[in-house]
Amino acid sequence: MTNAKGKKKAMSADERKSDGELYTGYNWRNVLTDFATISGILAGFSITFIVLVLGARAPYSYNSTELEAACGQLTVFSLGISAALFISAAQFFLLAKEFDIYGIPARYIDVLKREYGQTAEDWERFEKDSNDKCHWYNSRGTSLYNAAVFMIWIGVLFATFPYNLWVAFVVAGLGIILEAWQTHSK
Repeated sequence: MTNAKGKKKAMSADERKSDGELYTGYNWRNVLTDFATISGILAGFSITFIVLVLGARAPYSYNSTELEAACGQLTVFSLGISAALFISAAQFFLLAKEFDIYGIPARYIDVLKREYGQTAEDWERFEKDSNDKCHWYNSRGTSLYNAAVFMIWIGVLFATFPYNLWVAFVVAGLGIILEAWQTHSK
């Protein structure tokens, strides 16, 4: 983009997108911090659910007490794994955000280029390396996040099993099916 005098001017991220320069489609990088926040919240949910399971027993159960105890242990196990996966996912999303150079306003990119004396080729290499790292960390975070959601649904299955077998399989099964559909529809 040029100004009235015909000189190339610094463009904002939106202008670069509309000009076709560095356009990558939807700017998914703007939500990396949101993914990390959501992962942290869901990790807290998992840990809270563990505390509730450890502190309570099913008031009415079709099953024996041994099965009820086993379901409680499996619930705690699944939700513990889920919490660990959510925390790891949040860390990967935050690492991806560190390599997000497209979130930097154009005026700062020009300053960075000048300050570090990078040629156009050096900057292109830097952009490619940063973009590759951002994608790598984001894809690992997404994989961990999806695995954690599966583990929550498995925990829900074991938590509701002592109360009602059919409800447990319908609720957890629906959650697992919808998560699998969402994961594979990308």
